[in-house]
Amino acid sequence: MNSPDKQIIAANINSDDYRVRAYAARVIGRWGKRVEGYQDLLLGLARDESSRVRMEVVLSCAQISNPESILVAAAVAESPRDKWIDYAFSQAVHHLKSLWVPAFRDGDLDIEDYQSGFSAVLSQSDSKAIISDIRAILINGDVDQKTAPNLLKTLAILGNDDDVKFLLDYKNLAPEVLIALKDKQRPDFEVHQFLKKLLNNENNKIKASVVNLIGEWEVNELVEEVLKIAENSKIDSRLRVSAFTAVGIIGGQEALNLATKVGGDANDPCQLEAIGAVVSMHAPDGIKLAVRVLNQNLDSKSLSKIFDAVASRNGAMKLMAEELLRSKIDKEKGGLIRETWIAKGLVSPELSSSLDKLAGIPLPKIEYTQSNIEEFVKLGKEGDFNKGVELFKSAKLGCIACHKVTDIGGVIGPDLSALGSGVPFERIVTEVMWPTLQVKEGFSLTRVVTKKSQTLQGYEQASREKEKILLRDFATGLMHRILKDDIASMEKIGSLMPPTAQSLSKEEIGDLMAYLFNLRG
Repeated sequence: MNSPDKQIIAANINSDDYRVRAYAARVIGRWGKRVEGYQDLLLGLARDESSRVRMEVVLSCAQISNPESILVAAAVAESPRDKWIDYAFSQAVHHLKSLWVPAFRDGDLDIEDYQSGFSAVLSQSDSKAIISDIRAILINGDVDQKTAPNLLKTLAILGNDDDVKFLLDYKNLAPEVLIALKDKQRPDFEVHQFLKKLLNNENNKIKASVVNLIGEWEVNELVEEVLKIAENSKIDSRLRVSAFTAVGIIGGQEALNLATKVGGDANDPCQLEAIGAVVSMHAPDGIKLAVRVLNQNLDSKSLSKIFDAVASRNGAMKLMAEELLRSKIDKEKGGLIRETWIAKGLVSPELSSSLDKLAGIPLPKIEYTQSNIEEFVKLGKEGDFNKGVELFKSAKLGCIACHKVTDIGGVIGPDLSALGSGVPFERIVTEVMWPTLQVKEGFSLTRVVTKKSQTLQGYEQASREKEKILLRDFATGLMHRILKDDIASMEKIGSLMPPTAQSLSKEEIGDLMAYLFNLRG
């Protein structure tokens, strides 16, 4: 065989058996650059639940002569390591050193997504002196515009308070460097003086990033400046969006009054962001504004913004569920709102139930029994494949929003490209009709509520960081690094997949299963 079989590799990566996934990682290492997208495939396995899989990932990345292979090792290093992974990791770091060290020093590696893991790389290689080299390069101005951003981001991620001070005072600061600072704790110096100066920058992207930092670090000294930005309808709306996000975090009566005013103005381009700020500061008032605006002719993107704002505030989804039942939203509009909710992949039984009622959808009532499973398997073997395709892609079910088949679909849930070739039909039926009973490894949702009443939902990742929880956002793939001391509560809520298939007729269930049974990669 002269080239790797991508479909077989994909099927093995998505296997429920950790030994098969480990074999897939080993195969990718042997084929190396001949495997299309090998880096992303290894990164996807780097945080696997199984230590055996993670070990094979490290061994494989060491076989691929590319500076970015070290990022795969760094991703593995963010999860717990046994002695076998430790040994493989040490060997990979040293074996690839001649490639990654020059690239890192030249600013060609972006480590933002692997912060703690890359710290482990530096410790293992005794190369912490490289950070000193980067400081010297930047201070001496011996850097070009192409490589400067990554060097500055590296200093933002791995540096100390003195480095942060240096960065905030850096002449040609890029927005992405400020974005990289948001995961750090507020520095222990008069940071508002530096941020106030940066607010005068002519670049709106830099201004927006500064405003975001003011919110993240809760720089109360600059709240008046941020309120002026939020209130000014004549400036770039993207800058105002950042301002409303910031005031929603910082709070205060003046901020609440302004956000409530703008949130009630359908002609203001930042109405939805203002509503989000109100939800953050005073959830009951924000929910009333949110439900009121749902009666407007909003597109799915605007509806999605509303749900994002509500989902990020502890208790707000339950409040919205109650408020929706008191609303006068008609059945047709309720159906459109429900379709957007399903596509978001968020979890709230109360809100799902209210949206079902608004849309006139009957409550799921198919009992989980062996006879029902056998009946649906039989229907699937006799169903219409083409009709099943249409159902899978329909807004009614929203499957395509979360699941990828070949190169089409979302990445919130597991890839289904080879589902029919690797999963028994009985299990497919169970996972589709009663999704909470069996959740694929790595796709069990976790909800974290912070002490500031912020709610985050995602997939918890194994981590060596004792003081932090790693939570991968299921929609964006972004990694949230949450200090354990900032967490008020944390719970496993299982599958985010709703039982929407139970609203189908038996004929439609058969058609959908016919399609799923025949997905062979």
